[in-house]
Amino acid sequence: MKQKRKVSVLIALMLMLTVFAVPSMAFGAEEDYYDYGISPVNSAEWNQYDYYLAIGKTLDLNATFNIINDDTNEQVNKSEWTWKVENSDSYLDETDAPIATVDANGILTGKTEGKVSITAQRKSDGKTTYGEYLKIGYIYESDGVRVYPDRTAKVMRVDQQNGSATCAVPTQYIIEKPDAQSYDGPGQNWYDFLNKWHGTYPVKSIAKDALLSGIVKKVIVPDSVTSIGAYALGYDRYYNSRNDKLYTKVKGFTIYGSSNNTAASRYAKANGFTYKNMDAKQVTVTATPKVTKPKKVANVKAKAGKKQMTVTWKRNKNAKGYQITYSQKKNFKKAKNVAITKNKTTKKVIKKLKSDKKYYVKVRAYKKAGNKKVYGAYSKVKTVKIK
Repeated sequence: MKQKRKVSVLIALMLMLTVFAVPSMAFGAEEDYYDYGISPVNSAEWNQYDYYLAIGKTLDLNATFNIINDDTNEQVNKSEWTWKVENSDSYLDETDAPIATVDANGILTGKTEGKVSITAQRKSDGKTTYGEYLKIGYIYESDGVRVYPDRTAKVMRVDQQNGSATCAVPTQYIIEKPDAQSYDGPGQNWYDFLNKWHGTYPVKSIAKDALLSGIVKKVIVPDSVTSIGAYALGYDRYYNSRNDKLYTKVKGFTIYGSSNNTAASRYAKANGFTYKNMDAKQVTVTATPKVTKPKKVANVKAKAGKKQMTVTWKRNKNAKGYQITYSQKKNFKKAKNVAITKNKTTKKVIKKLKSDKKYYVKVRAYKKAGNKKVYGAYSKVKTVKIK
């Protein structure tokens, strides 16, 4: 008995003396020596970027905690928690049907396409913890385009191209394959996602309410599109005094295509719009046009403050904006990103950091190709210990 007691005391002393920084789980709630979060019972199903659930499938969730200064995640008794799932999809209204459901045992079921947020509340004290956003039915979304496991794409929002009266629906979305030798992205999870899902995704559908504008009078729709949602093209939307959602047709609206027997021509006829066959080769509009990458950001500095750090860098006059990536891990696992949208901005204060913890930070510039961001290489990594 005395020997066991000595071992217990020794372990306790070792834990008290440990000072190495370990990042907490995303959106977890810290309690004493633990960071609580939510993850699947099967940890292999959890990936920051490749994190989706097929419609009709289930995912067994559990509340988990990280022991501070230890990379090990341990599951708790999930019967002690109350589970809740909410629609977090910007394309849906509050009155739309649930995207997913979760039962008392933490079993999540995908019901329809969209994005959800998951919370778990401990019954004993009301402590609430949060999980990652979960995509139902699609694998990735960027710049108003969603891509799917069957290698197709859907346009959720049509780019109105800076107020122009004419716009074009993209014909495809491209996820480029990363180069293992030159990859300088935000982490291993993102590299794995790109390596798994790289390729060209033809646009097959246009979502409901994709182009709501009283300014746009003409739209080009590729022949690859086989379905178009209600009020997707040629309508504007407004709300009356009772907050009812109402639609109005855009006068003189014209849809252009490359064939008379397409989803676009049928949609135009059904909605009373003019349809014109361009009688020419299909116009290709790619969601990821090629542009010259911006140069590597120079003179990056990181200064520690009380639970915050100030990051500065040299302005790149040819860039549209910048992205700051920081993490408590040297390999940038579970990294967080901060977007800087103004070219002249060369300073950012990042708050809500953990005291006495070491952070790694790097910066890169980006340009815009249409509504797609093209990133340059990251700067040298800076290390800072927060006060």
